[in-house]
Amino acid sequence: MLSKHDLVPPEGQIIHALWTLHFLKQYPKQDAGCPAVGRSRGAVDPKTFCKYVHPFIYAIASLEIYVVSIFIFSSSSCSIVFLISNQILQNIFSGILFLQILLNNHFKGDVCNDCLMSIDGTDFQIQEKGKKFYSFKFKKSALRYEVALCILTGDICWISSPYAPGIWNNLDVFHFLWQHFLSHLNMSRQMMGALVKLPSKLSAQRALPS
Repeated sequence: MLSKHDLVPPEGQIIHALWTLHFLKQYPKQDAGCPAVGRSRGAVDPKTFCKYVHPFIYAIASLEIYVVSIFIFSSSSCSIVFLISNQILQNIFSGILFLQILLNNHFKGDVCNDCLMSIDGTDFQIQEKGKKFYSFKFKKSALRYEVALCILTGDICWISSPYAPGIWNNLDVFHFLWQHFLSHLNMSRQMMGALVKLPSKLSAQRALPS
C-alpha cells in the first residue's frame, strides 16, 4: 500500500520497512534494536537505523486516510461527527475502492451467533511521560488503544485511541464509548444490556453505563 499511494520514503527498501515493523512491535533501545535488525551482519549503525525507520513510521501513519473510517464523539452534544478527508472524497467520486476499517465488518460471516465482536485494549510503549501514562502491561509509559475484532473473520471493526493507561482501564474505555452509542442510538441501558455481554467477573463488578 505504501507503493500504491507513493508513500515509500526516498531510498526506502523492504528491509527498512521490516526494521520499522520490528521497532513498532518491540520498541527496543538502540543497544538492543540495532543488533536485532542487523542479525548476522552485525549491528546496524544507529544513525542509519533512524535515517530509514523514522520516515517509514510517518509513511505508515499516512495510510490512515486510506484504511480507516474515522469518526469521533462530540462530548458536548453526545453526537457522532464524521471526518472525511479530501483524499477519501476523491476516491468516492472517482469510484475507487479502498480498504477501510468499518464497524459493519462485524457482520461478515454472520451465522446468527449472539456475539459478533470481541473488544479489548492494547498498549504501545512511548517515552516516559509519568504516572498518567503508566502501563501495568509494560511497567512503563504507553498509550492505550481499544480494538474491536469480528469474532468469525478477525476483521478489525473499530479502533478507539489514544488513552492514558494510568487513567483509563479497558472497561472504562468501553463504558465511555458505549455511553455515547446509547445516546446516539436513543437506546436504554436495558436494551443495550441485551446486546452486550461482559465476562462474568466484570459483569458482577460493573454494570453497563446508565
